[in-house]
Order: sequence, then C-alpha cells, then structure tokens
Amino acid sequence: LLTDGGPGLYKTEVWSLTAYHRAFTSYFGNTQWGYGSAWAVILVIIGIVMAIVYLRVFKFNELIQEPKIDQL
Repeated sequence: LLTDGGPGLYKTEVWSLTAYHRAFTSYFGNTQWGYGSAWAVILVIIGIVMAIVYLRVFKFNELIQEPKIDQL
C-alpha cells in the first residue's frame, strides 16, 4: 500500500494499481510503460516467492499423498 498521506484522488493505492497507472494513464504527465512494467515484474517475482514459501511451510508434498486410510 502506497500513500501520500491524503484522501485525494490517487493518493493511496495498492501496488498493482500503481503499476497500471504508471503504464497506461497519464495523470503523472506522461505514460511510463517501462516503469509500470518494472513494477509488474517485481510484483510477479514477489508472488512467486510467496507461493514457494507457502508450499514449503504447509508441506505441499505431504498434502498431495494418498491418504493412509485407503492403504489398508
């Protein structure tokens, strides 16, 4: 969450909206496709890292194994 400290237009927004606004809208004065795409790539990398950590913490390999009750 990014904030400029006020309730005004586009003062507080989440990172994905910041990437979109930088790339496709011109309220910053001009469109900044490179800056917006850099934001998007960073967000994708953060999402991948968080997914890997989530799968490691909750032991995904153990969750997808056959249930032991069916092995009787």
